[in-house]
Amino acid sequence: MTDSHAPFTADAPPYPPDFFGDVTRCRACGCHDFDVCVDEKTGMVCWWVEEDLCSACAAGMAAAADPAMAGLHAEDAE
Repeated sequence: MTDSHAPFTADAPPYPPDFFGDVTRCRACGCHDFDVCVDEKTGMVCWWVEEDLCSACAAGMAAAADPAMAGLHAEDAE
């Protein structure tokens, strides 16, 4: 007997295109409500800061605009 499912690979999308229908995606990274970004440091998932921009990408854009803000978290402030 053979398995009809292809093995998961890191470069394959987890769902077929349009599996969830018309969903809002982040304009920068493409994440959506069913496939979110996860902060490696905190383990927190992203949230919407604009209609089509997730918090992870917004933080990256802020850091690019002002390198002093790169990686700043509330617990880092003194």
